[in-house]
Amino acid sequence: MLSPETRLRVNERHVNASIIDGEAIIINLESGLYFSLDRCGAAAWALLAGGHSIAEAASFLASACGADVSTVRDGLLTLGTELLERTLVSSTEPGVSTPVVVDLAQFALGGWTPPMLNVYDDMGDVLALDPPLPQVEGTAG
Repeated sequence: MLSPETRLRVNERHVNASIIDGEAIIINLESGLYFSLDRCGAAAWALLAGGHSIAEAASFLASACGADVSTVRDGLLTLGTELLERTLVSSTEPGVSTPVVVDLAQFALGGWTPPMLNVYDDMGDVLALDPPLPQVEGTAG
């Protein structure tokens, strides 16, 4: 079970993610499922994937959205549980890494809306036919 002090780590071995125009696009290369999070969810992904605990991310988002921190924390606990269940992330020990700074201005947050993980399964067949190869640093491609 997640706690507010839980830190999550992207399962980089089989997950690739990017934030494009304020939307998080997350691909599970093993299952062929891909996911999206917009606005508050994308900002939450950036914070959590950047090494912030759920409590830290909730504090930043509550401040940016003018929302109650406990409401935001509850939304992040729900999102974190779903990310874990989908094996997009795993929990890590507190203090293992230094969190990265995330510019929340890129997400046009406005008010708080609970993050919703959108799931798409139409890439499964494509990935099964031509799975992406792992990227190796320092190679030209």
